[in-house]
Amino acid sequence: MPRGIFKRTEKHRQQSIKNLYKNGKSPWLGRKFTKEHKQKCREWQLGSKSPSWKGGRSKCNTYGYIKILMPEHPFANGKYIFEHRVIMEKMIGRYLKPEELVHHKNGIRDDNRPENLILTVQNKNWHPCFCPKCGFKFLIK
Repeated sequence: MPRGIFKRTEKHRQQSIKNLYKNGKSPWLGRKFTKEHKQKCREWQLGSKSPSWKGGRSKCNTYGYIKILMPEHPFANGKYIFEHRVIMEKMIGRYLKPEELVHHKNGIRDDNRPENLILTVQNKNWHPCFCPKCGFKFLIK
């Protein structure tokens, strides 16, 4: 590499550093944004405008169920509710009671087809029964 080109790039680099850090402050670290700019960035990042938006559906890592975003639902935990409960509510035409359970026939927790779901009730007066395929324990009369 010729010596003149190296000196020119080194000099250019040093001048760039001096311009970036005038008065001992970085122009990037101490930048103050207006409230309008911050609000615009927040709106862009939330909900359906976020680049990581997946339609309000996500998989619960703990149990493997699908949860969907429904903040207006009366039994929503935070803003989310399990999808199999919503599908069963649509099938029977009312909200599920807390003691009512939705069982997946094939044992696959993210398979929320209506023909794969059974409504069961949890109560002390009922006797336990087991699903022969997955071993799920539920109560029947």
